Amino acid sequence: MANTYTDTPIASHTLAADQPVIEGNFLYLANTLGTSNGKNGDHQIALTGVDTTQFEGRHRQVCLNNRHGAAPTVAGIGDGTNALIYADDGNIFFGSVTGTGAFQLTTYNGGANFGGYATIATAGFKTVRGAGWTFLPGGLIYQYGYIQSPGAVEKMKFPIPFPTNVMGVFLTLARTASGGDSVWIDTSGTNNLNQFQIKSSTSTADYIYFTAIGN
Repeated sequence: MANTYTDTPIASHTLAADQPVIEGNFLYLANTLGTSNGKNGDHQIALTGVDTTQFEGRHRQVCLNNRHGAAPTVAGIGDGTNALIYADDGNIFFGSVTGTGAFQLTTYNGGANFGGYATIATAGFKTVRGAGWTFLPGGLIYQYGYIQSPGAVEKMKFPIPFPTNVMGVFLTLARTASGGDSVWIDTSGTNNLNQFQIKSSTSTADYIYFTAIGN
């Protein structure tokens, strides 16, 4: 449905003549700019060019009210088949059923090392290079980095603390010489949301790379 409407009332018209025009304009508002349970409404406003095709509207920006943890309750959306996108404390969530939309799409203000590479030098810990992290849709956090010239035992800081769980830390050993060396998580050390400890069978390795995932 194109975004068109008819000017009304017209001075020379009778109310009977303008009534169907007014009704048509309200139908336009309901179906083109509003929400339709029948899924035939555009729910959009074309800001560049002219909207001549259903579902063609373009937005320069959209402002979503902060739900503050409350379940979305807009009638006609989130009915199990329609999609629902809403904001909660600066993040955007997606759902298909009213009140559940718990699939997190973004992270607000990622902070230090978000999506980048940094050097983390902390007293008592091995210096982590190439350190960074990123948010994965759904609420997971992916972290990464490497250390140079590791000793037999090393304590390492994550680029950021995991908020809730560490689901896995994965290590890769790289060295210039061949050999059957290995590296592993040291369960006798302190492993928590902030840090982990590793051991290697030799201290001659050039690098140990790590990736970690959690939430």
